[in-house]
Amino acid sequence: MEVRCFGAEPNDPLQSQMHQRVRMTKTLATLAVSMTAGALLLAWLEPKPSNVLAAPFAYDRDTFKLAARHAVGAASDVQPNGWTAVEVLAVADAGLGRRGTLTATQPPDDFHFLVTAQGDLQPLAPWRRQRATADGQRVIRIGLVGDPRTTRIPDAQRNALRALLLELTELAGPLPVRVGNGRAAPPTHADLRTVLSEQGFLD
Repeated sequence: MEVRCFGAEPNDPLQSQMHQRVRMTKTLATLAVSMTAGALLLAWLEPKPSNVLAAPFAYDRDTFKLAARHAVGAASDVQPNGWTAVEVLAVADAGLGRRGTLTATQPPDDFHFLVTAQGDLQPLAPWRRQRATADGQRVIRIGLVGDPRTTRIPDAQRNALRALLLELTELAGPLPVRVGNGRAAPPTHADLRTVLSEQGFLD
């Protein structure tokens, strides 16, 4: 008389193989359910796109301040003395979307910094080398790159410009700020004086 304990493997090789397949199928099914449940939980816990900092216009003041500090500190040997003023010019963006592009009539060597419509701050060669621009004046020149199709300076660009001017003030002291006359000024040029006045940089 054959006695078989409960839960023991069957002696028949065919039954044993079927038993192993059933057990493997159950294990794989359990694993698949666990992975699916884990993926759904992670998807539920992930922040929604609206809560994620994804665009420059969502930046807070601290972010702009850090960006301005990084841009000003791009020079290998910053010389706080010797600058006489800060000049801000609105410049047309010939690329219509390509960041930091300028018309041929206003080369980048005419500027120390560019501020794009997206709020990016770009230190250029004259600032990195701490030298005057092409005209030889010891004026820190900032180019505000604008879209010729709009008449208003975007909020991100306003905030980036303000942070840059404050950082330059910390570095070189209270320099006079003036609005320059760009040779390829976009319609935002008229809004520039208003922006600088609202931010307290112009009387």
